[in-house]
Amino acid sequence: MLVVSDVPDPESLPAMGGGLLGLIVTAGLVVAVILLYRSMRTQLKKIDFDAQGTTDAERMRGTGTSEGKDERPADAEVNGHRERPPHA
Repeated sequence: MLVVSDVPDPESLPAMGGGLLGLIVTAGLVVAVILLYRSMRTQLKKIDFDAQGTTDAERMRGTGTSEGKDERPADAEVNGHRERPPHA
């Protein structure tokens, strides 16, 4: 009967750990997550939140406003775009 017992003595093994490479990779991932988080916060601040909760389709049709009134500014410029003149 052949018994294979090649289990080394635990005290003869070198100490194992993450090492310098593991530290560098972990630090790099932490820096990347921080940068992505800051970028996401900046992008979320740019979102125009609709407090009335109307859907895109309702806004396109012009329905869904609470009082049914026209909420466009008086100078007819909305989000940096001017309205087209009516067709004659």
